[in-house]
Amino acid sequence: MKQITPLILIAALLLAPLAALNAAEVNSSPAVQHIATGEYQVFYLVESKLWGIGAHRAGQLGVGNSQAFYQVPPVLIAFPEGVSFTDVAAGGYQSLAADRAGHVWTWGANDFGQKGEGTTLDKRESTAPGNNGIPGMILKGDDGTAFDHVISVKSGLQFNAALKNDGSVWVWGLSGKEAVDSTGIGGDGDKGRKVITRPRHVPFEATVRIVQIVASDNIMFARDAKGGVWSWGGGPDSVADRGSGSTDYCKPQQVANLPAVVDITTGSGFAYAVDADGALWGWGSCGTYLGLGDSKGGWMPIPKATKSAFPSSAAVAKWSRWRLAHTQRM
Repeated sequence: MKQITPLILIAALLLAPLAALNAAEVNSSPAVQHIATGEYQVFYLVESKLWGIGAHRAGQLGVGNSQAFYQVPPVLIAFPEGVSFTDVAAGGYQSLAADRAGHVWTWGANDFGQKGEGTTLDKRESTAPGNNGIPGMILKGDDGTAFDHVISVKSGLQFNAALKNDGSVWVWGLSGKEAVDSTGIGGDGDKGRKVITRPRHVPFEATVRIVQIVASDNIMFARDAKGGVWSWGGGPDSVADRGSGSTDYCKPQQVANLPAVVDITTGSGFAYAVDADGALWGWGSCGTYLGLGDSKGGWMPIPKATKSAFPSSAAVAKWSRWRLAHTQRM
């Protein structure tokens, strides 16, 4: 997610008024439940239905075709009658959502098996049946069992992930180096490049129950029920980004130096966690993004989780008074 143009596009799309959904929605004051941003696309979960906006280069908006165009304002994504959603995620050229029945629907690029249907059949620039822009439900995982009971979905640049209500984590897509290095994203100890075409269970110790997952471009993070944070993927050059201090990127490793946390999030090359006291912790290669680097800019690797300091409310008030007085003299 380093291209300037997509970032500008996404910023503009997020500012697009939700009133543009349609007149009926405006009159009923729709409740927006969630917003998911990807490399080129944005989704709004509104009253359990999905609306999409942005670029449609590979079918990632799910509008029934995979022909390239820009969609503005948001458009309602069509699904079978009675299907409603609880979560949505967007990655590179692929997108996915979890419905209320616990099933996962995918659409967009499938060159690395991101659709989770067991193939790498990728139909771009097409209106034919089976093209990338037609959402489809994942029927089974790579163990042959029904893929259901999903409560959360996330997406990296070229892979997808899901969390089930039993605390198990599942991933599919590219585990290897392409636009970025996502080697080890399968979490099963395999360092070889591979394409995972159906959801695969990420092994954790039996005592670990995962309650939250997040994905960067190439790394997975997970928070367990006790507040521990785990990371894997990213290839051999992402030690700082993962924050565990371990060079083993092919199995989930616990992030070091953290107290029990209640929330986690991630960006490209860095991650944050919030502990039970409301303190913010950060780690990764982008120290400036974390507020821990030189104010003049530049990269500052953070090899382990570091507590971020915020100015006290008194300091903020003092600065505000100075700024106001300075402004009035101008």
